[in-house]
Amino acid sequence: MLDEPTQGVDVGAKGELHRCLADAARQGAAILMSSSDTDELTSTCSRVIVLRSGAVVAELVGADINPHAIARASLGISTHESAQDQVAQHQNAEHQVAEHQDLVHQDLVHQNDRQQSHMHTDVLSDGVLQDRIQNVAVREEEQHPS
Repeated sequence: MLDEPTQGVDVGAKGELHRCLADAARQGAAILMSSSDTDELTSTCSRVIVLRSGAVVAELVGADINPHAIARASLGISTHESAQDQVAQHQNAEHQVAEHQDLVHQDLVHQNDRQQSHMHTDVLSDGVLQDRIQNVAVREEEQHPS
């Protein structure tokens, strides 16, 4: 098990370590290496498993192992999504946010209208005020039955 085996190591020592690892693997040793160096992973590994937030997000084997594929998997960029798909998903998310904002705005306008109508009732005469209060109470009960 190796964790960042060549971090801080000079180029000559790095090459020697990679040769030793390759020799050990050819003799049947299983080597588990954790590294943030995508070039090192590409040049030394026969299989790369990419983790993000503790979960396996990609398994790369053979020709699929390259710095670009490792970086994309690490960043959560699907190799199966085209740029057009990503743009469409982004636009859909923006549309959903805009719809939500419209609903919130409509709700706020409705609440403001209700508050404004309540403020005007105290100017009315007692008889009209009683009728309005009763009508509001009936509407409230219809909208929010107990």
